[in-house]
Amino acid sequence: MMPFDDVLERLALTFSARDVMVQMQDLVCAANEETAQEYLETYPDFDVIPILNRKKEIVAYFERESGTAKSICYHDIVSDSTSILDLVCILENRKFCFVQVRNEIAGYIHFSDLNKGIVKLPYFLILEDLERRLAEKIGPRIHEDILEEVLDLQRTNILKEKMRSMKRERSDLGWANILYFNEIIRFAQHFKIVQLRPLQIEVLSQVRNSICHAERPLVEKHRDVRRLVEARRICTSLPKI
Repeated sequence: MMPFDDVLERLALTFSARDVMVQMQDLVCAANEETAQEYLETYPDFDVIPILNRKKEIVAYFERESGTAKSICYHDIVSDSTSILDLVCILENRKFCFVQVRNEIAGYIHFSDLNKGIVKLPYFLILEDLERRLAEKIGPRIHEDILEEVLDLQRTNILKEKMRSMKRERSDLGWANILYFNEIIRFAQHFKIVQLRPLQIEVLSQVRNSICHAERPLVEKHRDVRRLVEARRICTSLPKI
């Protein structure tokens, strides 16, 4: 049987660019450079207008930032089978890309498309896996007297009261089950199970919070894409726990 960690990793890679891209039929396209410029005035939120040839194929684009039309080259294209996790890495260094399906351009992805719900799923899987593995390690080592070594007094008292209530209701599954995600990481750090810098813990917590709250976007600015890349990098760089 395949190890559970490997199953999660494979699932995380299942979601791909085809699940995120804007289909060609839904794109605003122009027949030439002049029309593309006009469309950018009509659609102030667009960064790019694709340009079609006579066969109605996307062969170029007009970019607002550069103010020029450019032919689509290899650097501008990703395969529709590119995993979402790899797509995020690509969009770290560019704001958009075109998607090739078989031998033609069939879609477009802007970094803002990373706010689509499907993008949260692979990140949920890798962060959930990290939380589960860390919780299993710290669970047997946490007891009431050690809480204040990691948490402040107010939070410690809240947890103690919650644990007393759960014991009365016979629903106690251990301290690790009532900790927040970042607290689990901090205890793992305290027990020297992992070695992470405070900024790395913050990155993981920010991405996890964005995933768990439907109203929070994953990215608000292009530079936020780097945070997603870093979260994945941290998870994959940790030794198997």
